[in-house]
Amino acid sequence: MSQDTISGLLRNLRQSASLTLEELSERSGVSVRGISDIERGVSAAPRRSTLAALAAGLDLDGDDSESLLVAARRARTVDSDLPSALRPSRLNDFTGRERELTELDAMLAVASPVVVITGPGGFGKTTLAIECTSHHAPAEGLVFVDLAGQGRPPLSPLEVVQSVLRQTDEDLADPPTSLTEAVARWEVVARLRQPTVLLDNVASEDQVRPILSALVRGPIILTSRRTVAGITATGRLTLDSLEPPMSVKLLGRIIPESQRGPTDLQELAALCNGVPLALRIAGNRVASRPATSVRDYVDRMQSEERRLGLLVAGDLSVETVLAVSYDELDAGTAALFRASSIIDGLTFDSRIAAAASGQSHSDAEMRLESLVDLGIIESRGDNRYRMHDLLRVFAASRLRLESSADEVASAQDRLMYWLLRTLLVVVGDKSVEVPIPEEWEIFRLDDDPEGADERTARAWVLAEADHWWPAVRRAASVGDHDAVLRVAASLQWRSAKWHEWGRWHELNELALRSATALGDKRLQSLRSSLLAWTAMTELGNPILAQQSALTALEIAESIDDAYASSRARYFYAWASLYAGQTEGLEEHLTLAIDGYEETGAFSEARQARTIRGVLYRRLGQHERAVSELTAVLNELPAAFTEDGEDFATSFSRNVVLEELANSYVEVGDPESALRMADALVSMISTLDMDVFTARSRIIRARALLAGSRTDESLDELEKVGRVLAEYPPNGHVAMMLVEAEALHSAATGGGAVPGAIADLRAENRTDDASG
Repeated sequence: MSQDTISGLLRNLRQSASLTLEELSERSGVSVRGISDIERGVSAAPRRSTLAALAAGLDLDGDDSESLLVAARRARTVDSDLPSALRPSRLNDFTGRERELTELDAMLAVASPVVVITGPGGFGKTTLAIECTSHHAPAEGLVFVDLAGQGRPPLSPLEVVQSVLRQTDEDLADPPTSLTEAVARWEVVARLRQPTVLLDNVASEDQVRPILSALVRGPIILTSRRTVAGITATGRLTLDSLEPPMSVKLLGRIIPESQRGPTDLQELAALCNGVPLALRIAGNRVASRPATSVRDYVDRMQSEERRLGLLVAGDLSVETVLAVSYDELDAGTAALFRASSIIDGLTFDSRIAAAASGQSHSDAEMRLESLVDLGIIESRGDNRYRMHDLLRVFAASRLRLESSADEVASAQDRLMYWLLRTLLVVVGDKSVEVPIPEEWEIFRLDDDPEGADERTARAWVLAEADHWWPAVRRAASVGDHDAVLRVAASLQWRSAKWHEWGRWHELNELALRSATALGDKRLQSLRSSLLAWTAMTELGNPILAQQSALTALEIAESIDDAYASSRARYFYAWASLYAGQTEGLEEHLTLAIDGYEETGAFSEARQARTIRGVLYRRLGQHERAVSELTAVLNELPAAFTEDGEDFATSFSRNVVLEELANSYVEVGDPESALRMADALVSMISTLDMDVFTARSRIIRARALLAGSRTDESLDELEKVGRVLAEYPPNGHVAMMLVEAEALHSAATGGGAVPGAIADLRAENRTDDASG
């Protein structure tokens, strides 16, 4: 038995004095049974008067006498007869949380600190607090009180003070039975001894306010699943999951190497979502079964429905810990919590939660805040919330348990159609009229928006993509192909403006499959043409774009659709130019222009004429190019307005200005080239679109370089580099990077002014052919 404990220390002191139990009893006045109980650990926290008598009987000096008292004080912090005082042991394999420990150390450095540690059950609040206080608690130990652990009824404020006094006041036989007297006694003890007090599992602010009333005292640390926002704390810390490297490290300390493969621990850590309790349970479960492996356990954990049932080891269970918080919810809040499990995105707002649960927006807002206060859902600010993955799994298990399969599917449909309806309302593209089905109106919330301007629409689409995109895919999976096509039609030209989303080609592929499922040949052709568009703008793959355009043309001609044929020819010619090919394109473009005009699609006809001007420039027919492009420009409204132009008109204006600038560079008129480039930059600057801004500045850099204004050209290219650095180097961005690099090389190394990406591709094809 350790000599640091009261039992071991007393035995050692008695034996050093060569005294029997009877002899020490006779000299101290303490019964033989009483001494024996202390030495055997039966009486783990003897009273101070008993210890004083034993010290006198042993004839101890001041140091030994104090050691005996200190050992007894330590025992009092652990061995109270109340369950609330059973302090968890400090873990010898504590892993991670370096940042949190550093923050806690700083919080505890002030006078009389009150530190609050919050987070969901199983996230290691108590473990972290124990680890932290091991550095800060005085020699006589830590005062620990569990205020509502393991689902027990919460302690009353009086019971909390009494428990603290039992561990700190050795002169007190029994704590006072009134709160007023108990608090008065605590204020005296707190001032004299200033112990470190850890109040674990705080259920409400009222429980701890009496302890906090002492003005002069030592540190007090509170842990709670709730936010306990009513407490005035000197420091607050909210725990999140462990970082993946620390999760793997913790598992590696528990599970023998013989039971794991090279990547097994990473997979297991991910399935536990970095939740410390889940990691320990999983690790101990595998380690306690030497014949099994981490791989076996990981394979079984893949099923979300079985996962919580597998996170059990002995008397520890993740599901049981999470259920403690769930059982406290009222019916409406519990329903919202369960419904949140069908939400796809990492974070969500109150409207999404309302749509998922079928509750009003105001009720959902109120109940989300209740879940935040209970530590079940995390507030991320700006009306955004997050539910940790294991809590989501738990919520899903409760949803399956308390709802039928039809009820779950109905909730999923409700959320899906609310998201799709909101998307159509927010986007509201004037150039593409997409009516909202009347039957979708039942999914509308009472304060849903009626529309949005361009910037608001863009912000919503990008922020909520993790919600509406799964809704579109679900619509396809349940056979609502009309819904898929409505969304695709509403968004079809947004890929040019909202480049950041990065899944436009997937959306067009999904829309093509829906058109095919409906057997609509015209839609199949139009969707194949749009696949050519995103193959160029997003994937930067002109060959794939050509293939999609030819497929569109074949389908359109099979049904004799002039408009669809014109569109397919237009996209084929555009993609071919970027592939560095020119053969046969004038015929395609002329047929496209004629077909567009025959069907009254005059904006689209101007687009095709613009590309024909590009073709003339590429063929070296500069006069024809300038003539064609200038004619198109003259037909456009004199002043550009973002809200007043359809996409086809804006696209034509953009390309005309760009290509006129390039044409003037090639005919040796840099001043006219710069005038066109400046007009392009001015137009694009009103759109707040970085990728287009970078494109316009590349054109301006070429015009400046053609006019021998090299330094200014390099300045423009530097701006382009800063913008494009924020985007993945693929698709249209990759093309611009090639152009910018060619211009930079010419500016710094001399040589001819390089052309646009299509020109560079054509030069490469010529070089390959000659080689």
